[in-house]
Amino acid sequence: MALSRLARRPQPVIAHHLTSKLRRHGLPVFPLRNSALITLAADLPPSVLSSLLGISLTAALRWTRCTGRDWNTYPASRV
Repeated sequence: MALSRLARRPQPVIAHHLTSKLRRHGLPVFPLRNSALITLAADLPPSVLSSLLGISLTAALRWTRCTGRDWNTYPASRV
């Protein structure tokens, strides 16, 4: 039986199942999601955030504005 467990391929976590499990443990999902997005938006430029999360650049810019972070000097610092 232990070998059959090892032979199974890992399955991706389905968002609905994860949401249900978190709610069962009393964890509100949307505040956690928003906190994670704000943290990422504070640490990453909007273009990187957009491509990493698969959200639009406009949405990434909105999240970045929520953090108060200004990425306008980022391209100059890369040169």
